[in-house]
Parts: sequence; structure tokens; C-alpha cells
Amino acid sequence: MPFDSLFAQEHESRVKREDVYITSKLWNTNHGPGDVMKAMETTLKDLKLSYVDLYLMHWPVALYRRPWKAKHPQTKCNFSTVDWECDDEWRFDVSLESTWAQMEALVYSGRTRSIGVSNFNVNSLKRLMKIARIKPVVNQIELHPYLIQSELMDFCRENNIQIVAYCPIGSPGNAALAGDHLRQSTLIHNPIINRIASIHKKSPAQIILRWALQQDIVVIPKSTNLEHIQQNIDVYNFYLDAEDMSQINSLQKAHIRYVPTSHTLFGRRISEETFWNSDALQIPSDI
Repeated sequence: MPFDSLFAQEHESRVKREDVYITSKLWNTNHGPGDVMKAMETTLKDLKLSYVDLYLMHWPVALYRRPWKAKHPQTKCNFSTVDWECDDEWRFDVSLESTWAQMEALVYSGRTRSIGVSNFNVNSLKRLMKIARIKPVVNQIELHPYLIQSELMDFCRENNIQIVAYCPIGSPGNAALAGDHLRQSTLIHNPIINRIASIHKKSPAQIILRWALQQDIVVIPKSTNLEHIQQNIDVYNFYLDAEDMSQINSLQKAHIRYVPTSHTLFGRRISEETFWNSDALQIPSDI
């Protein structure tokens, strides 16, 4: 159902626009001059809205935009409405600063109430904070007991940037599609998590979500299963004690990412370690 129909006064749901918090993101191929506003206009048109509540820069890198058919002449795109494919080659003619200025313009024009970032490391955030007239209110990152990212969390808290965790329960779906090392390390099957779950008479996913919430982390678990969705909401009627939290924190030793990165710089594949530890849009030191 389109949002304009949902919010219509005559609709039986009586849902008001101000009662729904809507977030969207800017993709990497839309960082260039004028592209941010165009991308937002497309989003608002598709959603049939006059504004969104939060708009995020999806990644701190700008990528080239290539025609799908030019690169894959014999392959049909999985998304019938997509004419362009995200190329994985970084572009350096578009700066992080110029893209953020365009993000700020969206706030001034009323097209979004707030702006933030996603997948930014400490170096990227420091660079952004130097020039920002409007500072990011959110940093949405992969965060779970296997990937706690303490330094990044500390920096965000010190600068009043809300942490939003995607893959908060370890992305069981991604793990099932990945290699053996991820299939065998799914968080919801971890014995420590399951032991704590049995003590509290909760599901492993509920334990993991509660662990994050007790650290003032916003979680955005993803599920198409109604029972799981209901369980993900039912996490406010119990509390993990210091021992529970300590045991869960010990799982950080695994340091597993469920969302991979795939980028190329000057024809050379960049390792995940280099990507996550380099300054945004700057040439990594080992290139």
C-alpha cells in the first residue's frame, strides 16, 4: 500500500504521517554534483511522500555509475526497473565533503528531517565532523557480539551520534548462504547465547537484541517470519545482569563480519581490512 493511501484521512487504519518514522539511504553511485537531490526526489516520488524522517549516506565511498547492458550485454538485471549497475571502482573526483554538503541541503529544503551515515569508521567520521554544519545523528553499522567495534562505539557516543545496528543477531540468512566458517558460527546457535537464553526462558535472538538495547544501541533486525518479528519486539520484560553481558562480550574474539565489502581501486581488489581501516575516499597506504 502506498504511504499516501495509508495516511489518507478516510483510511480505516487512521495512521498519521507523524506516527511513522521513515528512513531511506543514498546509494554510492549518487554522490556526484546534483545527484543527491535527484536521488531524494526519486525516493519521495516512489514512496509518495513529501519528506522522510532520516536520510543516510549508505557508504563513505563514491562509485562510478555504469550502464547495466554495457557491462552485462548477455545478462538480464535481477531488478527490472534498474538501468544502472553499481560499479565497484572508487571514484576520486567526488569528495566526502561535497556529498555531505548536498545531504545538508536536503534538510534545509525540508525533504528530510535528519541526516546520518552508514558504514562509517572513526577516520571517516572525524573527516566529516571537521566540515559538517549539520552533524550526522546516526551511524548505522554492522554490530553484534561477534563484531562489537568498541572504538567506533566510543567515538559515536562521545560525539552524540546514535549507533544503529544492522545484522544485530548475526544475519542467519547471510550465514546460510556463505561459506562453512559463517554457517558454523551463526550467533543464534552459539552455546553461550543459548545457555543464557535458557536461563531467561527467551530465544537466542531475544538475548542478543537485549544485549544491544542495554547499551543504548538501536537495533533493526530483519525477518519475514511473523513469530520472529513478534519475538524481536518482546525484549523489554527482562534484564541481562553483568555476568550475562560479560560472557556475551567475550564473543567479540570471533571478529566476524556477515556483510562483505567488494571494492576495486586502480584495478586492484581492496581487502576488507584495508577498506574498514582506511580514511574515506583516500588512497589506502598499501596501494
